[in-house]
Amino acid sequence: MEELSKRMFEFLPEQSVLCSALGTLLFSVTVQYTIKWLKNKAILPWMREDNLKRREEIIRQLNKPK
Repeated sequence: MEELSKRMFEFLPEQSVLCSALGTLLFSVTVQYTIKWLKNKAILPWMREDNLKRREEIIRQLNKPK
């Protein structure tokens, strides 16, 4: 059993590699979330999906033959 655990720990990379990988993962997730949040805040009202649907509906109603 001890030999198995020894082999498993030898297979793992060094602690510095694991820490830098974890840091990179955390950084990329944070940047991705921040960009998504900023896009949502900076979007113009006419670009929002619900407003686009409403606008298309109004255009269809205006183009309907009477």
